[in-house]
Amino acid sequence: MRGSLKIRQGFTLVELVVVIALVGILSAIIIPCFVNLSDKADEGQFKMTMATFKISVHQIHLKWIMDEQPATITVNGIVINMTVAGWPTDTVDSNHVLLPETEFDGRPAVKLWYALLRPAPLILGVGDAAPSGWHGSVLTGDQMTFTCFQTTTNRAFRYDRSNGEIEQVLP
Repeated sequence: MRGSLKIRQGFTLVELVVVIALVGILSAIIIPCFVNLSDKADEGQFKMTMATFKISVHQIHLKWIMDEQPATITVNGIVINMTVAGWPTDTVDSNHVLLPETEFDGRPAVKLWYALLRPAPLILGVGDAAPSGWHGSVLTGDQMTFTCFQTTTNRAFRYDRSNGEIEQVLP
């Protein structure tokens, strides 16, 4: 009787196929959850940056009111031009001493971004090549748009320099 017992060494093919199928099913369920978390993190970062920009714009506007409506406001050593309605429009930092080293000519959105947000996420102007990150541009007249190119979804908000409104632009 002793000689008739077989000693098993390893798993059968059926057992391996079942385990592989279970791993495949579990990964199909779990991986989308991680992708969704990444998208929610990107959305949270976008909303936080937009809210910070909005708060900064309104703080500058309140300072403009308290300082009896001057044409410029100085914040952290940066001179910010104001509209007649008291909203930040551009900066006067022509020598770029207080703003990051970058080419600003013709890019008031980028200059205003760095003047209002401290510390500011890196932002580029229209025409600058970058696969991801923030881009700032002036659409027409008083409208500035700030777009965040993220891994899964691009998000943007618009700032109207004539009335201080900041709203998310739907993709």
